[in-house]
Amino acid sequence: MKRIIANLCFLLFALSLNATIRTVSNSPATLAQYNSIQAAIDASNSGDTVYIHGSGTGYAGATIQDKSIALIGPGWSPTTSPAAKAFVGSIFISGNSNNSMIQGLYLAGNNQNPNNGGIGIFLNNDLSGISLIRNTFTFNACIYVPCGGGTMTNLLIEGNCFYSSTIGVQHNCWGTGPVFFNDVLVTNNVFVGTGRFALLNYATNVVFDHNLFYGSDGGYSPFAGQYLLIKNNVFVGRHFSSTDNSIFQNNITYNTNGNNPPWTYSNNSGTGNIDNTNPQMVAQTDVNNGTFNLLLDFSISSGAANDAGTDGKDLGLLFDPTGYLNWANSGNSKLPVVTQLSINSTANPGGNLEIHLKASQAK
Repeated sequence: MKRIIANLCFLLFALSLNATIRTVSNSPATLAQYNSIQAAIDASNSGDTVYIHGSGTGYAGATIQDKSIALIGPGWSPTTSPAAKAFVGSIFISGNSNNSMIQGLYLAGNNQNPNNGGIGIFLNNDLSGISLIRNTFTFNACIYVPCGGGTMTNLLIEGNCFYSSTIGVQHNCWGTGPVFFNDVLVTNNVFVGTGRFALLNYATNVVFDHNLFYGSDGGYSPFAGQYLLIKNNVFVGRHFSSTDNSIFQNNITYNTNGNNPPWTYSNNSGTGNIDNTNPQMVAQTDVNNGTFNLLLDFSISSGAANDAGTDGKDLGLLFDPTGYLNWANSGNSKLPVVTQLSINSTANPGGNLEIHLKASQAK
């Protein structure tokens, strides 16, 4: 029955995408076409989707080269049955692999320890339309873009958790083969630890909107970059430096080790920001302590961060009642879920098998 339900989920999703679906599992108990991610990618054409089953055994990393591929797992905290995650090593996206997507995977470094891991996702320095949605990263460098020139355009980073000891997104080519970042949206993500999220220079229309950054000991500045738009975010236990010529709008900071507000120096500017004030999340104590637990309740209970965004919403993570931007749903991939299935086991020889199916809309 579980296999039937899973395959029906794949069918519904395939119909919505009008593309070939290939399935991967490294568990003998789960039916799939391939037992490695790389084998499924190699068999795919541009526009195809590779669905990776959750498993108690981690998957080796993979490379997407010169084709547009969607890699989709069950989510970093799936509520489906079975609720296994898909743990994956490093993913390399290179060549002409525009419009590829990575969704619903748990990209884990060595023993899921960000101090021991290497690179989570390696992005070629001249890509467009890459989407990184609802993943968890536990790597020393979660996303890495090499030097060498080029332009990264239309990059979407949404609904992820970054647990890093050093860098979330790294590209620090100061004047040596820089990559230009155009039209980048980073929204509804959680960044935990002492690492710096962004080393981004040469940015145009790069927006950080409705994210949560927290750690217990200050750590590095969340940003080291220029010409960024930073709005509606919550910063707890993170100091600021190395952010220049950027705009801060309607952010809130708390326990930032006494640093001056970032919008007051280095040619930064800002309006509507709230400095050194408790955001009053439901799990505020855990956030203050730097606890890494993706199931914490990060919603705003009351206080200064309530309805204080440029859009009239709470600062920090989004919990929209409709649409995809609800952190409470971010642990699952954006897949429809079968909620009811019945099969009439009685059928005449050569007759039709009657199946009744209900599914919930993807959230």
